[in-house]
Amino acid sequence: MLILLAQLVPDVEVWARDWLRAEEPRLGKFGIKVRIRDLFVMPGRIKFKAGQIVKV
Repeated sequence: MLILLAQLVPDVEVWARDWLRAEEPRLGKFGIKVRIRDLFVMPGRIKFKAGQIVKV
């Protein structure tokens, strides 16, 4: 589920780009990669065991 949500982030960013710029004009000078990295951050940890994800 987390991976599927992460795949939606670029689409959401494109849809929200104009709304974000209207609220904060400084965002207009940044590219899509910077906005995704800085605005759509999902903090957390992934625990692996024997190469498999066991906990998110």
